[in-house]
This record gives sequence, structure tokens and C-alpha cells, in this order.
Amino acid sequence: MKKKFLGFLVIWLATGLGAKPYRGGELRTMESFLYGRFEVRCRFAPGSGVVSSFFTYHDNDPDWIGHWNEIDIEYLGRYDHQIQWNVITPGQVHHVATTTTDFNPSDSYHVYAIEWTPYYVAWFIDSAQVAVQVGSHVGELVYSQKLMMNIWQPADVNWAGTFNDSILPVYAFYDWVRYYTYDPDSGNAGSANQFRLAWEDPFDYFDIMRWQKATHTWDGNNCDFIPENVVFQDGQMILCLTDPVNTGYSGGPLKSEDSGLLLPDRLSPPYPNPFNRSLTIPVTGREGTVTIYNLLGKSVTALSTEAPLIRWDGTDRFGRPLESGIYLLRYGSRLSGPTVPVLLLK
Repeated sequence: MKKKFLGFLVIWLATGLGAKPYRGGELRTMESFLYGRFEVRCRFAPGSGVVSSFFTYHDNDPDWIGHWNEIDIEYLGRYDHQIQWNVITPGQVHHVATTTTDFNPSDSYHVYAIEWTPYYVAWFIDSAQVAVQVGSHVGELVYSQKLMMNIWQPADVNWAGTFNDSILPVYAFYDWVRYYTYDPDSGNAGSANQFRLAWEDPFDYFDIMRWQKATHTWDGNNCDFIPENVVFQDGQMILCLTDPVNTGYSGGPLKSEDSGLLLPDRLSPPYPNPFNRSLTIPVTGREGTVTIYNLLGKSVTALSTEAPLIRWDGTDRFGRPLESGIYLLRYGSRLSGPTVPVLLLK
């Protein structure tokens, strides 16, 4: 995706003469990263002509074409069951792939991830690897990149589809983001335990030390990015695509099941989280069961809640150690309603 714009365009926009017909939103990290694993739980935005994303990008380089480095997860709202992956290398050379999904990415939340190492770039949906790129072009990804998310309306109808602004406003919802450093010698997460969790942001508030709201545009983008269209509400970060007048989020309160980090009534926060050998789960209320699921929605074990504190040792119902990763805890026997994510590290 094109994100760089010429200086004269910035001046033109500042005078109000170059204002675009729509308003979008973009959130980007203050820090840049060289390699790592980047995870997000989100629900992308629907609609032909609408693109919402999760990506890394090498920013603020005077030779932006010659040093172009970018890794994308993009959802084109014109498609009901498709996600696009892309690596863009110097000279703005695109290496595009797509994956057909068995769900509509704008209908439900899923966990998406990028792994970037000196040797490969891989993409994941709900912990399953769905695409990978290797080869000489991956070796051209040598510049540090910021982590970004945006929603915008491309002028390229052949790519994004025909846009009808009667669908406005539309929103993309981001529940949380995690960043893992690339640590092949002593990592404990991701593929082959090559990564280590550095931080997690559950989007309870706008962390100005970590994030910046963008205020730019580029040729081929029919939106101006404005801070008002990056909204933090109900434990979510919401990116808004609107007209110039009715900006921001105008939807109602988000349901509890929209957030994977909201706690069910009978579970208090487990600790420690992440954990290695033993997880303590405080439980209140009557006796019952805490069921533990993997990210594919498969039940791996169930624990009795006869005691106010129950412990899980990271094994399945047969006593076999589980792999490192994210697991979901829920009071009851069905994976519906809010869950509590925990991170098992080995």
C-alpha cells in the first residue's frame, strides 16, 4: 500500500485545498522494530472499496522508494472470505499472496500474526500458518519498521472494488496487539520458539508513549487520516472510515463478547500470565467447570472449580504437555461468550 507522500502535498492539505472526500484513521507505533512476531485480535471492516489492515512499514526515510520495506496483512472488504498478504521491497516491488478463509473477516474476531526473520516471512490465522515467503526478496527487508493499522478508501477500483459512500460509516475493531522480539537462541514463543513476548497492549486506553495517531494521506488514497477516527472505547481500538462531517465512532457500546480480554463473571484474572509451569485461576460462585480451549476452538482440558483457587499445569486432559501459545479459559463447557486468554511459555 502506498503510504509516502510528497512535501508539497502536505502543504496543500494544510491549507485545506487538497482535502480528500473521506476521512480514515491510522494508528502507528512510535518505535520501529527489526524482525519479530506481531499479533493482533481484530475484526476487519466490511464493504467494497474499503481496506483495513495490520502491517509493518519502514517510515521517515528520504530514499523511501529505494529503501521500501513493508509487510502487510490487508482485508479488502469486497471479498467475503479472503485475506491478502504482501511483502514490498526496495523499488516498491510487491510480492502478493492471498488465503481463502472459511469465515468472513468482517463478521468475527480472529487472531492474525506476522513472523519476520532474516530468512522468512510467515503469516498466521488463529495460530495456524497460512502463508510463508522465503528467497532473496526477504533478504531485502533490512530496515526497521513501525507497526501500523489503518482503514482507508483506495482510488484503485480494480484492486479494492467500487466504493459507494452510502455504506459510511464503517469500522474496523482491534481488541489487542502483541509484539515479540526475534530471539532464536533463547526464545519461547512462535515458530520453533524463536520469539519472546516484549509487550502487549489491550487497548484499555490510548498509550501516547507507544502509539501515534496519523495525520497524513497519499496519492491514491481518497481519505485524509485524522486523529478523531482512531477511537479507544470499551477495551477496543476502533478505526473509522467516515465522511468529513460525521467523524469518529457513532456505534453503540461494544458487547462483552467483542473483547477477548473481558472477564466472565465467575473468573478473576489468572496469574502469573504469561506462565510456565503453573497457572492459578481464582474462581467465585457455585461449583462448576473451567474449560480450556486452543485458538482453533478445540477443548484441550477441563478443570473442576470445587476450590476457590484452581491450578493448571499446562497439560491436556491426558496429562500431555501442551505447546507454547495462547489458550482461552471459560467458565462452563461451551466456547461462547467472553473468555480469558492466557499465554503458556516454555
